[in-house]
Amino acid sequence: MSLGHGEVTIELGDTIYELRPTLKAMKKIQARFGGLRGAMEALGQLNVETIAAIISAGAGSVPRELGDIEEAVFSHGIAGATEQVVPFITKLMNPNGDTESEDSTKKK
Repeated sequence: MSLGHGEVTIELGDTIYELRPTLKAMKKIQARFGGLRGAMEALGQLNVETIAAIISAGAGSVPRELGDIEEAVFSHGIAGATEQVVPFITKLMNPNGDTESEDSTKKK
């Protein structure tokens, strides 16, 4: 898993997903989980469908690919996949990458 240029790269076995923190991805996740906090809480349930839905939203996958993503999550391991998805949700919360300390530095 890596962060770069706003994207989060998730590796599940031989499959790599590039998740982009876009408004469209965020809206899909919010609609399904009731918000980003709901998505984080759902990730804590270690559910294959939850992880796959978030990956699908970030990767811009079409619904028919969801089964393939679920299989990749299961094959890789739910805990490891969840660990890789959390930074994407965090990125959606702060897509420009500024932290609070960076914001205060810019104001000076």
